[in-house]
Amino acid sequence: MVWLIARKEMTEQIRDGRFKLATLIVLLLSLASLIAGWQSYREFKAQHQLAEEAEWQRWLNQGEKSSHSAAHYGIFVFKPQMPLSIIDKGIDPYVGVTARLEVHTQNIFQFRPVEDSTSLRRFGEVTVASTAQILVPLMIVILTFNSFAGERQQGTLRQILSIGVKSRSLIIGKVIGSSLPLFIILIPLSMVCSVVILANTLTDSVSNNILKLLVMTLGYIVYFTIFIGMGLAVSAKSVSSRQALIVLLFFWFINCLMAPP
Repeated sequence: MVWLIARKEMTEQIRDGRFKLATLIVLLLSLASLIAGWQSYREFKAQHQLAEEAEWQRWLNQGEKSSHSAAHYGIFVFKPQMPLSIIDKGIDPYVGVTARLEVHTQNIFQFRPVEDSTSLRRFGEVTVASTAQILVPLMIVILTFNSFAGERQQGTLRQILSIGVKSRSLIIGKVIGSSLPLFIILIPLSMVCSVVILANTLTDSVSNNILKLLVMTLGYIVYFTIFIGMGLAVSAKSVSSRQALIVLLFFWFINCLMAPP
């Protein structure tokens, strides 16, 4: 019975024109941001290598002096560009990428990209991570807001329960049916992102990056699962689909757009 409910729910979601449009938008934005992130990663990595070589030559050519004077002369070090920044730049734009090492002095990281941008940057850049954190929850809202509320309005929910379908089976079926269309899209996209990241990873860092990818993937699965549970719970408690949609959109707006900045 659970799989019958899940199949029925998944079929309805896949046939929904809103879901198809949202899927197309998410895929196009994800692929475009993945390409842009990869190009940005390569450019920053090349710039870091040139800066490191120039700084090392400056250090070697400082001339003869005492060790203490050389320590005061200082040298700039650069934070390495990690392959995972192709997907998510993290806090690098806000904390800086280089620092000056000098004896008796503790210098903070400098040259933060956020210093050269407007205040709108705090809303984030278009990356694969921002797409997953903002647009995928919006897709989940589209998938779940009508699950229980729509059937209650049509009168089919009472009929389903009257023929002996257990509430537990109905809820599990709804969860599976709402999740499968989402993960059918996200799994291939995740595989493409993983291939791009591993292709730009040094051989001695493959295992470390695979572990980070797994942890990141687990985090997103938990994040999406919370949204699916929230969407189904609101739909079950709402008296109409419109009410469920308004509540979920308000929750999405606060959680995805207002809270991060």
